[in-house]
Amino acid sequence: MLKNTLTSNELNEILYYFSNGCALTTDKDIHLDHFISLSNGHAGTYKGNIIPLKSTVNLSKSANNPFVHVVEYLALQNNLSVIDYTSFVYWCYENSRDENEIEKDKRSSLQIWNNDAFYSKDN
Repeated sequence: MLKNTLTSNELNEILYYFSNGCALTTDKDIHLDHFISLSNGHAGTYKGNIIPLKSTVNLSKSANNPFVHVVEYLALQNNLSVIDYTSFVYWCYENSRDENEIEKDKRSSLQIWNNDAFYSKDN
C-alpha cells in the first residue's frame, strides 16, 4: 500500500543528478536505495525517497535509519545532542573558512561554533 510511482524518467533524473554514481561516494557500482526503508511501513518507491548508493553501503545500511547511524554517532563523538550537531554541520557549510582564516584563528570549528551559539542565545 506504499506509494509506488517512480517512473523511468524520474529514475533517469535521479541518476543524472548524482552523475550516475553513488550519492555519497560517486562509486558507479550502485543500488537504488529507499532512503526511508520500505520495511518500516512508510514512504515508498517514488522520486523523493530514492537515492543511488554504493552497493556495499546499501547492503550494510539495510533497513536502518541513516540518521541514527551517522548523525547520532557523530553527535556523540562531539559531545553534542543530535539537534546541536545538526546545527553545527549546517553552520560549518554556511561559514566556510579559507587557509588564511584557519591560520589566524587556531580554535577548532566546534569551539568557534560554540562561541557563536553562545552569543546568539544572548541576543
